[in-house]
Amino acid sequence: RLALLGLTLGYLVGLAYLGFTLTSFLFLFLGMTVLSDSRGDIRRIFHFSIVSAVLSLTGWLVFIVLFDTRFPEGLFERAMAGAFGL
Repeated sequence: RLALLGLTLGYLVGLAYLGFTLTSFLFLFLGMTVLSDSRGDIRRIFHFSIVSAVLSLTGWLVFIVLFDTRFPEGLFERAMAGAFGL
């Protein structure tokens, strides 16, 4: 429970520095890792990273691109804005 509380507080702090998408990816990935009992199972860690990436990119697409909300920008958001003119 304390690890999840720490992750939640880290998410709030990380938003200002990493932006919405990267912070969401890290939060989801670390949350799944903490809650699982994978203990170094590389297949599970790979699956956690894929699920975290898909969910984070979906969040970026829905909230930032489609709904045009103003979440904190990070490296990923600036790169996508430069690449696609968003």
